Amino acid sequence: MGASASSSGERRRRCGSAAIVADTVSEHFDLTIDGYSHIKAMLPTGKCATSPPFTAGGHEWCVDFYPNGKLAEAGDADMIQFFLRLRRAAKAKAAAAVVAQVRFDLLGDGGSPRAGVCSGTGRVLSFAVNGRGQSMVIRRDAFEQAGCAKDDRFTVRFAVTVFRGCRTAEAAPESRPRRPALSPSPASPRLPMCSYTSM
Repeated sequence: MGASASSSGERRRRCGSAAIVADTVSEHFDLTIDGYSHIKAMLPTGKCATSPPFTAGGHEWCVDFYPNGKLAEAGDADMIQFFLRLRRAAKAKAAAAVVAQVRFDLLGDGGSPRAGVCSGTGRVLSFAVNGRGQSMVIRRDAFEQAGCAKDDRFTVRFAVTVFRGCRTAEAAPESRPRRPALSPSPASPRLPMCSYTSM
């Protein structure tokens, strides 16, 4: 009886650990606006120039650049706007939404994000072809006064994290699996000229 009780106690004390992990893939695309003042003069509010397509997570994306904002009735005429959208989904997801999160960064001369200028992470969204996208809106006056378009050009990095589902994994006791950040990060408090919206 004693041995049986001891064996039962050992079974109760045994424990394992595992993790449910978001399966993600992240890639980035750098878009340079060269000749900013000329593009701004040529494209009125509501008109855009579209980037070449790029691939992230197996899906095809593109960025629409509105130098004078997208919607006049929404007061966008004083804004610079970038709109990232899903252009073509991978065949396996053609009939379903693509769940992704986008980070925007204005890059400096060395190709690194400009600290304290304009960067942020949008919400996790369900993207569909010709549907919802992620928009970064920049106040033009603050942008130009800060000298962000040096030599009439600037580069914005779009880092796209695609969520492909969940998987389980064994975890060592007391370990804490790393999770992707899901909450939006605000624009820099030193130069509050950016906002991030879904459209």
